[in-house]
Amino acid sequence: MPTNLKTQTKIIIALVTIYVLFFGIGRYRQYVGGRYFQAGTRALQEGNYTKAKTDLKRSLILSPHSNWAGQAKNELSFSQIILGESSETKPQESMSLFDWLTSSAVLAMAGAIIVLLFLVGYLHFGRIAKVRKLEEHVAYLKIVEHRIKLKIKPTLAGKNTATSDGAGDYQNYIDYYKKSEYVLLAKCLLAEYEIGAKPEDQDLNSQLEKHYLEFISNYPESAYVEEIQQKSGNFYFFNLRDFAKARATYKVMLEKFPQSRWVKIAQSRVKLIEDNPEDNYEPLHIYVRAERYYEEKKYEDSLELFRKLIAGFGQTRLAIEAQYNVAEIYLYKTNHTERAIEEYQRTIDLYGQSLFAGKSMYKIGECYKKLLKFSEAISAYEKFITNFPQAEFLDYAYYYVAFCWEQLKDLRKALDTYQKIIQDFPDSIWVVVAESRIAALTQK
Repeated sequence: MPTNLKTQTKIIIALVTIYVLFFGIGRYRQYVGGRYFQAGTRALQEGNYTKAKTDLKRSLILSPHSNWAGQAKNELSFSQIILGESSETKPQESMSLFDWLTSSAVLAMAGAIIVLLFLVGYLHFGRIAKVRKLEEHVAYLKIVEHRIKLKIKPTLAGKNTATSDGAGDYQNYIDYYKKSEYVLLAKCLLAEYEIGAKPEDQDLNSQLEKHYLEFISNYPESAYVEEIQQKSGNFYFFNLRDFAKARATYKVMLEKFPQSRWVKIAQSRVKLIEDNPEDNYEPLHIYVRAERYYEEKKYEDSLELFRKLIAGFGQTRLAIEAQYNVAEIYLYKTNHTERAIEEYQRTIDLYGQSLFAGKSMYKIGECYKKLLKFSEAISAYEKFITNFPQAEFLDYAYYYVAFCWEQLKDLRKALDTYQKIIQDFPDSIWVVVAESRIAALTQK
């Protein structure tokens, strides 16, 4: 529609220009004809009949239908009679250059050529300007596409406004290209951005779900489909809390992308869903909200929901994991190491037979090591080794025991522990380190 309006505007301008040009030519001819009529009349009064004849003829050529044309004809006839010429026969006379240049045909032709040149110039330079503008627009869209390829979400910006990475830029890209892999990727990014501001907006959630499904369906070979598949699972898990769809989506990702960097996350969430009965998803709802707050770095809100889960569903697997997560937040996110020790110990006291109890014993050793309380750290690590002799990260505990003995200057015990790592865990990543430390300590 805008293009049609521009074309119509150009046509109207051209027509108006032609009308003004020919109106101006008519007015000019009438003006000059009137001047020649006046000059001819004066020449007749002065007795210069030859000049009178010439000027009067020119006035009639230029303006044959003016209000003084009748008088000019009479005076022209009188001048011809005086000069002995018959006004009836009108002998052939050669047309002067002026008469030819001021004739209607020549003026009309000159006007048409001028208008044609004007239109050609207008269209030519207008086309060049349009091409340049289009090139600038396409270059700008390529910059936006580059940001989309990097999966950079848009920022706060008015729509249809070109900014460094505004929402309007992404919408412009979508409007221009209509359909492509990156258009759908841009739609996903825009919807994610908008949901970030309005997480409970059902229309936005439905829109994002549609975009995810369209992308997976239309571009199964895309380099981005793996991430979209994972995002789709997260979307069902966190946003809609539709755990049946989340489980199905994560399973598809595990099947199609077994080497994905999100495999462990997907596996843990599938297990989390399958470990909770479908007829009572309430604790899972609480857990998911707490985990969402954790990902958003709202640690106090996350702690509050984890505690609510522990209080309301204390003997469920989710409650055990929630208690362990409380300790993890204190250790790694709020830097309250002493409080973390208390929460790890609480995990052991409440859920002593669980896997999380073993992890908590190990983490208590980590806490004491962080506090430079090496004797307490050794005690915690050894308790872990004794109670969980089949744990997968037992070699780590032995290494840190040896490290703590070094810090306490008990080199004999440190050497014995390093030697045990080499003997009992030949495939451990700590073997090379242990050999290096033995070599260094034996030289002292």
